[in-house]
Amino acid sequence: MGMRDAHLLRIASVCSASGTPRLTSRVLFPAASQSAADFYKGKKLCYVYKAKTKKKGTTYRTSWGKVTRVHGTSGVVRAKFKNNLPPSSMGGKIRCMLYPSTI
Repeated sequence: MGMRDAHLLRIASVCSASGTPRLTSRVLFPAASQSAADFYKGKKLCYVYKAKTKKKGTTYRTSWGKVTRVHGTSGVVRAKFKNNLPPSSMGGKIRCMLYPSTI
């Protein structure tokens, strides 16, 4: 799975004050409308960050999630991650893997 198979996205906000820090309430997609953002429903997301200590031979770590639903009418979506995203991820990049595919 290379970078050719992934889209880079931006995190708009992390919802931690509402009691559900696992939910990223808004992820900005390169979609212009709600119907265009429907393509991303169910797609896997990967947040890659760098840590200080090595684990399993690398200093890079990932947090996996998936797109749950569309948020509004401007192409923004909601996502849910397995582990909580750190507050430093605000404005950061997320990789959207283009699987599972529905076409």
